[in-house]
Amino acid sequence: MSFFIFEPFIQFSGENIEGSLPQLALTAGFSQRDWVFMEEIQFKADNERFSWKIDYGERNSEIGYGAIYEWLTKSDFEFPQLEKDLNTIIRSDKTEIRFTGSTNQRNDTLTQEQIQDIKDILELYQMMMDDADLFNY
Repeated sequence: MSFFIFEPFIQFSGENIEGSLPQLALTAGFSQRDWVFMEEIQFKADNERFSWKIDYGERNSEIGYGAIYEWLTKSDFEFPQLEKDLNTIIRSDKTEIRFTGSTNQRNDTLTQEQIQDIKDILELYQMMMDDADLFNY
């Protein structure tokens, strides 16, 4: 049993949506039988390469249903380059991802559906930010 997730979403700061600024966020991770103990995610978007270092407290893991799950969530609030990196991904024809860690590594390739999800969230996020600027949030 194995899966790979690379899912963008929008979250809000504050206790309610009204008056809160939208934040671009993303969850990335996988399940498999062996530990990776993620320390970095490396990207190859066509010929452009970049990586995200993962702090120890940023990584999440769980064992269940016969698999090991490892994931992290990043937001543009604490990781300002997130939007730029996602735009690099959607401009590429093919994006390969390598989760590297202290004991193993895992390679995945973004599907067209995942890339479309990123495009849709980035478009919605930009509309929300334009709206927030209009109303001076």
